[in-house]
Amino acid sequence: MNLESEQKDKLENVETTSYEAWLSLLDVVMLYRSMLIRVTKRYSAKEVSFLMGEKLSYIGEMEQLQHVNFRMNIIWKKHFMIHTEGAATLFPSYPVGDGMGNFQLVKTVYPDRILYQVNQRYHDGTIETLFLLWDDTHAVDPYPDETEEERKSLYTAIQALVDLNYFKEERSPYEVFLKCQSLIYNHIKPINLYQVLNRFIKQKGYPKLKQVKTKYSGYKYVAGKSQEHEKQ
Repeated sequence: MNLESEQKDKLENVETTSYEAWLSLLDVVMLYRSMLIRVTKRYSAKEVSFLMGEKLSYIGEMEQLQHVNFRMNIIWKKHFMIHTEGAATLFPSYPVGDGMGNFQLVKTVYPDRILYQVNQRYHDGTIETLFLLWDDTHAVDPYPDETEEERKSLYTAIQALVDLNYFKEERSPYEVFLKCQSLIYNHIKPINLYQVLNRFIKQKGYPKLKQVKTKYSGYKYVAGKSQEHEKQ
């Protein structure tokens, strides 16, 4: 396949979707900064949602402007960012007007990456682009062997934590994430931890975990009774 054919195939596989919402400029700046932190950490929107204890689609929906009241959510619920950088990094260091406006987010998905473009629409019909941000697609795993090895290590770590009664108390995804990183002595992919925890939830026998929904802190993980224990 020549270069011209490859470029043509890439263009044919491009998908563009746009979203609009009535927001303040401060909201948009904070959205950009939170997305920039996520992209810098090389986390997918699903991984951030998991670490927050939310449904996996939560951050994706927020980044598609579906949660119009997301300012407090960014500050208080993206706690993994707050713990590592501090909430101050989400606020601009210069004055930003808090007036409302019509903003549009255009998401263009290429085979190997995603482009986010945020525009402001003015009353006279003009459009101003406020920021562009590239992200990985996270759809293809370039290192499947390493991923499988990491999942095996995580399974061993979680099983040991269950044996040590670590999950006797409810644990947030972020707590478990940090604990596993300290045990494995390496950075881990949140999505791999999510999948391993799900294996323990689906298990019928010991060691078994269950996922519980808390009122203010999202989903947490706690030790569950195995079928053998329930029969006794």
